Amino acid sequence: MIDLLPQEILLEVFDYLPSKDLLALTLTLKPFNLIISSSNHLSKRLEVHFVSEHKSLAWSGLRKYSKFYLEGSPAKFFLPIFRAIHADVVELCVTCVQMEATVLKEILILCKNLKKLTIKNNRIAYLQEDFDAPLPTLNLDILHYRNYTDQSTKIFNLLMGCQTKELIVFGFTSNCEELRKFMNLQKK
Repeated sequence: MIDLLPQEILLEVFDYLPSKDLLALTLTLKPFNLIISSSNHLSKRLEVHFVSEHKSLAWSGLRKYSKFYLEGSPAKFFLPIFRAIHADVVELCVTCVQMEATVLKEILILCKNLKKLTIKNNRIAYLQEDFDAPLPTLNLDILHYRNYTDQSTKIFNLLMGCQTKELIVFGFTSNCEELRKFMNLQKK
């Protein structure tokens, strides 16, 4: 019965819903999914948490999500998802115990519209070729990096082509040469 209401009324009603209820609503009826996904205002409120238990995640590319949280041990099984939705991603938080730098690099290259990047508590496995071109070239509003491992500043070699307006960094236990180089390349 509610699906018979005009789209303008439904948009007003949906605007009052919390993000998790909006996401659930996209799964109920295709018209609701289309209304929410086509609204920039509503689709920006949708967020997805990918955890290692979602390896068998059945993905529907019809939804627009702007905020992604990668938790656990994401690997190459997340790449097809990012290949499908990369244009909508504006916020990415990576909290992983282990991750290959090639996977992170490809995700960042795909997500050209990314504005906020948070990487914390990672043990990223780097190979020399990970720093070869192409590298991500992002224009971020916020880069938040928190790590306490011996190789913690190597992430900045991967991000050398990126610009950020705000940089928040915690927990280095190694030489900060990569961070210094990254900061010297910033325009502001």
